[in-house]
Amino acid sequence: MKQSILYIDDDRMSRQVIGTYLEELGYTVSLAESGEKGLEAFHEGDAEVILLDLRMPGMHGFEVLKRIRKQDSDIPILVISGVGEMQDVIRALRLGATNYVIKSLEDLGILEKSVRMAFHNLDLVREKRVYQERLAQTLEEKERYQKQLESIFNSIPDGLITIDARGTVLDYNQAMEAMCPLGKKLKINHFTSTSESKIAEDCCLGILEQSRRKNRQVLNRRVECSFSNSDQKVLLVTASPIRNNQEELTGATMIIKDITREQELEEQIQNRRRFKNIVGKSHKMQRIYTLIRQLSTVDSTVLILGESGTGKENVMDALHYTGIRSSGPLCKVNCSALSEDLLDSELFGHVKGAFTGAHKDKIGRFEAAHGGSIFLDEIGEISHRIQLKLLRVLENKSFERVGSSQTIKVDCRIISATNVDLTQKVKEGTFREDLYYRLKVLTISLPPLRERKEDIPLLVDYFCRHFSHEFQKEVFGVSNAVMNVLMRYDWPGNIRELKHTLEHGCLLSPGGMIKMEHLPLELIDFSGSPSLGLGSKKPRELTREHIEQALTQAEGNKSKAAQILGCHRKTLYRKIEQFKLPL
Repeated sequence: MKQSILYIDDDRMSRQVIGTYLEELGYTVSLAESGEKGLEAFHEGDAEVILLDLRMPGMHGFEVLKRIRKQDSDIPILVISGVGEMQDVIRALRLGATNYVIKSLEDLGILEKSVRMAFHNLDLVREKRVYQERLAQTLEEKERYQKQLESIFNSIPDGLITIDARGTVLDYNQAMEAMCPLGKKLKINHFTSTSESKIAEDCCLGILEQSRRKNRQVLNRRVECSFSNSDQKVLLVTASPIRNNQEELTGATMIIKDITREQELEEQIQNRRRFKNIVGKSHKMQRIYTLIRQLSTVDSTVLILGESGTGKENVMDALHYTGIRSSGPLCKVNCSALSEDLLDSELFGHVKGAFTGAHKDKIGRFEAAHGGSIFLDEIGEISHRIQLKLLRVLENKSFERVGSSQTIKVDCRIISATNVDLTQKVKEGTFREDLYYRLKVLTISLPPLRERKEDIPLLVDYFCRHFSHEFQKEVFGVSNAVMNVLMRYDWPGNIRELKHTLEHGCLLSPGGMIKMEHLPLELIDFSGSPSLGLGSKKPRELTREHIEQALTQAEGNKSKAAQILGCHRKTLYRKIEQFKLPL
């Protein structure tokens, strides 16, 4: 394919002579008689080199040069000038001209050399651009792959680190830095042989060093991290040497997996199986433990009775996890938290289009509990319609999803719980008698905390240990004064109220023992000494007359007045402010 030239010149003789000469040299030549037509030819054609006369009427060559350069920065532009026009040539070169040629129709050999040089330079520019594009593409691909590898490397939840044959750190991921207490001390191109790792060869970095030095793999080594400042971490470490094709050692790599959570879950499961989530040594609780063990070998329906906060859900957990269905699913439903329609859908599921908002099929809790257990909390609050559907499940082990006529068979153990008197509800006609007897095949009645106060010290110790661990505080227990209050209090909220009370105390306590000032206000109000004259009254029973009488009897001494009233001094100040009495 011939190389193409666009020649722009208003001189007809020059166009004819130079154009013919260039064609004889084998070029394809396009001629333009003005700057305007030259621009049109440039836009419409595919010229590779432009010859441009600077002095033309109308649009002069400088304007043409500027416009072409705005659109194409690479095309060679040779300006043709007469002798003595060097100022024009300099100006043209500054505007982007590639070179200049003295206009001489007698010696066209100069023009030939300039044109050939222009095409040669154009080839070099094109070749350079191809290489630049390839290089840019290669660098872009390399950067993309590098980012992908870094993203994958850092997204791995396990800690990774690689060292060379001398023990110098080559790379490590973010999980390694976050997981290992020594990770923040690691730096690229630094040695892993820190003073700490030398002392403890059984730590993670020590294991990595052993793998490098001894040139052998360490597989799934369980490590209890001794450098952790908070809770002790349990790690699973694998370190492997890296060898080249000649089996020469080039370094080592290590993977660290944090299995602390798995250990905790395993301990929780074991605690459930050993009833460690149910605390109590009283005779009533021992009878419940015995009953739970007896029920672990059967698959009967169980009804758990007890006031709110007595631990019905803990008993349910123990029934499931010690029973023959412990390997199956456990689904829990709070029947009082949902409306009738929502509870219907939650228990039995629905099909797409069954009601407004049912955009897809949904599996109900009974279907999800197949092969395991389902826990129906607050069973006394369900409607008659749900009672009827539940009765059918108990009798036939079958049901239909909402909006469907297809019968679904299900095999699951039903455990229910309530804090209301179901027998009274049966008498009132708000709960079906046949369903009641279906649910209470076996019954576990949990005593309120006020009926097993001998368990309070054990519960206090259990919750103090729990919250001391959770809040990372050294809370050893409660003071004698606090224990006296806890033993005298009736605990209307049962174990749940005691748990929240000790959580409050552990949060406010700086450590050591929980004292009176760390208790919630209602316990502080209750903690007053026996009355010296007015009889012990609860804070809400204290009237303006009581406060005035006690202040008069104590001659204005607030501490003595609080003793007379049998309340805490803070309670007395609140009552004085409430009744707007003078301080």
